Amino acid sequence: MHYVIWFNGAYEDAITNYSQEQLDEYTDRYQTRYGIYKPSTSDMSNEEIERFFSKLLKTWG
Repeated sequence: MHYVIWFNGAYEDAITNYSQEQLDEYTDRYQTRYGIYKPSTSDMSNEEIERFFSKLLKTWG
């Protein structure tokens, strides 16, 4: 299975740098909001990774 992500903005919109603090905050908010901790992909089958990814897209959509 293949996934395609389409970005519809300008190049300048795509260039963003995040500090480690910002990344940690996003991770904490995600885990708190969804009660899901990012699983280690080495412990997951391809089907489990696909279900996790699909669930993530549905909750963000």
